[in-house]
Amino acid sequence: MLQGLKNFSRGFALSFHGIKQFYSMPQLWKYTLLPLLLLIFTYAVLWYIGSCAVESFAGYVEEKCSALPDFLQWLATAAHGVAILLAIMLMMLIAAVSAGTLYEFFGGFFFDALIHRFAGEVGMKNLPATGWRFILRGVWDTVIYSINTLLIIGAFLILNIFLPFIGQLLMVLIVSYRFAVVYLAMSGFHFKRSMFQTRQAAGKSRMLVLGFGVSIYLMFLFPPAVLLLLPGIILGSVLVYLELMRA
Repeated sequence: MLQGLKNFSRGFALSFHGIKQFYSMPQLWKYTLLPLLLLIFTYAVLWYIGSCAVESFAGYVEEKCSALPDFLQWLATAAHGVAILLAIMLMMLIAAVSAGTLYEFFGGFFFDALIHRFAGEVGMKNLPATGWRFILRGVWDTVIYSINTLLIIGAFLILNIFLPFIGQLLMVLIVSYRFAVVYLAMSGFHFKRSMFQTRQAAGKSRMLVLGFGVSIYLMFLFPPAVLLLLPGIILGSVLVYLELMRA
């Protein structure tokens, strides 16, 4: 039990250590600028499209409710507000789950250099060469894994109606672990490890991985800040992956 807590704390701390490492090593910044700009641009476009869709949906709900008797007209306003709130929450969840995968997709070629250089700084100077096909296959695997995570979140949103506290706790733990696996897989690709191999390695050090994932989950509660933290989280995942390889 005590060892498990130590591993959890270790995983939790490594994400922040990766962020600290990134911002203390200016020579690494050039590898992340373009992927970050592309990610911000993509989310700006998707947010605009999503906002238009949300407003149309909310207007449709309000229009349908307008046929209610006068004493129930407050329901139209309430339905409009709830529709907007739920849609925004869904958009934020999709952004949180997909941020890492999109970041890797936009920056895959840049991250080869970033991760190889950072790994060299921490003593791993001979990483295996990986071709673009292997990286592309890896990105596809993380996309599928992220879609499954979204489906799990959707299932838990329903469960939370009936078991609010237990359901929320289980969702945080499971989603946090899956967040960690995605980021570890993105580092694992550069060690020439597939998603399957990363999941196997993560399963042998669950508390370490869970601690790392919980830290990511908490950061994702503040979406704008995540854009500045993502490069450091990537480096944190390298540090955690090195721990998994030593286990």
